Amino acid sequence: YLPRYVQYTLMYHLQWKIMQGEIPTGVLTKEEINEYYKLLFQLTSQFDDEIILEQKKLPIEYKVFLLRKKYEMYPSVSYCNQDIGLYFKNSYVTNCCNHKLLIEFLKFQDENIIVEGYGVYIPFSEFHDVQIYCLLNDNLILCEKIKRTEKEKRLNGELVLGVVGFQVTIPVNCLTEEENKISFYMDIDELLVKKGKLSWGPFSPVTAQYQNQYYVNKSWIVLAQEDCIKISKVRKFTVALKEVRFISELLTSKKRGDQKAGLARMAYRFLKFFKNKELWLVSDRVNKADDNGEAFFLYLQSKKNINSYFVISQESTDYTRMRRLGNVLPYFSFKHKLKYLLSDKLISSHADGFTFNPFAGYDAPYRDIIVDKKIIFLQHGITKDDISGWLNRYNKNLSVFVTAAKAEYCSILTIPSYYYSREQVKLTGFPRYDRLKDKRKKIITIMPTWRKYLMKSLDASTGIWNLSED
Repeated sequence: YLPRYVQYTLMYHLQWKIMQGEIPTGVLTKEEINEYYKLLFQLTSQFDDEIILEQKKLPIEYKVFLLRKKYEMYPSVSYCNQDIGLYFKNSYVTNCCNHKLLIEFLKFQDENIIVEGYGVYIPFSEFHDVQIYCLLNDNLILCEKIKRTEKEKRLNGELVLGVVGFQVTIPVNCLTEEENKISFYMDIDELLVKKGKLSWGPFSPVTAQYQNQYYVNKSWIVLAQEDCIKISKVRKFTVALKEVRFISELLTSKKRGDQKAGLARMAYRFLKFFKNKELWLVSDRVNKADDNGEAFFLYLQSKKNINSYFVISQESTDYTRMRRLGNVLPYFSFKHKLKYLLSDKLISSHADGFTFNPFAGYDAPYRDIIVDKKIIFLQHGITKDDISGWLNRYNKNLSVFVTAAKAEYCSILTIPSYYYSREQVKLTGFPRYDRLKDKRKKIITIMPTWRKYLMKSLDASTGIWNLSED
C-alpha cells in the first residue's frame, strides 16, 4: 500500500503525461507505446479513488478513464430528472448535464436561424448512440449530426471523451412574436439529458459573460443565458436601451479592459453614423508588408467606393513606404481598434487572429459587432500539406479561402476536416502574381523555407517567431 502523500505526489506528476493524449508519431514504437501505457495504468490503479478524483488540473473525463482502467469496467449509471449520474463502486463521480455543449455559430441566413456546435460525453459503455436535440419553446427538433473526431480525446486508441457535432436550422416563421427559448438536449442510448450550462465559442455573437450583452439581426434580438438562448422581436427603443445597459455594465465592471470597452463601444456607435462607404482593412505580417496583402492593397487604391487601410507596425521598415501608397493604420493603435470595429472586411495573407484582430484574446465585449465581419485569407504560399487542424472553419471561420493551384483547391474542398465549401474556397491565384514580369534568365535561385519545428514560440505583439535553442 502506498502512503496517501506518495499517491498524491505521483498522481500530480502523472496527470500531465495522461493529458498529453496520443504520443506523437516516431517517438516510440508501437510495442513501446503499449508497454508505456501498461505501466502507467498499473501504477495509477494502485491509487485510491479519491486521490484520482481530487486532482484539480485533471479533467473529469480522464479521471473516469483511469477508474475504468483500475476496475476494468465502465461506470454504472443512474438516470433521474433528465440527467445521467456516473458511479464506481457506488461512489458518485460525475453527472452528464454539465458536460460541455458549445455554441460555435449562430447566424441568420435566408429567413432561417442556423445554430452549430458540438456536445461532449463520457463513455459508459463500449458503444453509444448519441443525438443532439434542440428544444424551441415546446417543440423538440432533432439536429443534424456532424462528425467532429478532431475534438475527441483518446489514450492509446481508447476513447476518453466522445464528441458529437450538430447543426440545426430553425425557420424564422417558427418563432413567436414574444420571447423564444432555445435549449439543448443530448440523447445517449435513449436517455435524454438536458444540458444545464451552455458554452460559447469565439465566433458566437454573444457570450454568457455579461448580463446585458446582446446581438441584433434586423428584426430579432439574441440573448445568451446560462442554459439557453433567448430570441425575441425587436421593439421600439429596445436596441438603444440594451446598448445603454450594456455600456453601463462595462463602465462599472472591475474586469480588466471592460471600462475601455465601454468607451470604445460609445465611440463606435457615434462614428458609425458618419460611415458612408465600405471599410476594408488589409494586412500581411504585423511587422512586414511585401506579400499578397500589399499587392491587393495596391489594387484597391483604384476603387473609390471603398475606404481601404493597410495595417502594419510603426516599427516596421515597410511602414513609411506603405504610407506613400495609401492609408496606413499603426498596428494595435487606438485608431486601428476603432477602424477594426467599423470595418466590413478583413483581408490578410496570414490567418493568425492577432494579425487582423487587435482585440484577439479579449473580444468578448465586442462579439455582436465583429461576428458578421468577412475574413478573406489571401495566403502567402500554396498549401501543400493537410493543415486542417489549424485552418479549419471551426478554428478560423474564413469567409473566403484563396488558392492558387488546382490540386491545392481540390485538397481544401475534399479533406473533410477543413469543413469549407465551394462558397468559401476560391481558385483565383495570388494577388502578388499580378506583379510578376516575364524577364527570363538562366539563374538558379535557392530559397530556404520556414519550418515550425525550428521555432520555440511566437511573440503576438511583434509577429516574430523565437528560435528554439536546440
